[in-house]
Amino acid sequence: MSGTTATTTTHLWLREETKPMEHRAALSPEVCKKLLATGNFEITVEESKERIFADAEYTAVGCRL
Repeated sequence: MSGTTATTTTHLWLREETKPMEHRAALSPEVCKKLLATGNFEITVEESKERIFADAEYTAVGCRL
């Protein structure tokens, strides 16, 4: 037995909100940074002009667009 364990990464997908006047985000860039730092998550963010956080804030912490 080798003593290594397989790790599984969870892929989170932050979708663009399509409701009128909706600016919420399920994840803030700060939370994304913490999740990515664990090495257990991949995060993809759909581009959005309506979200409260700018797309650049997500890419700055390592999220994919």
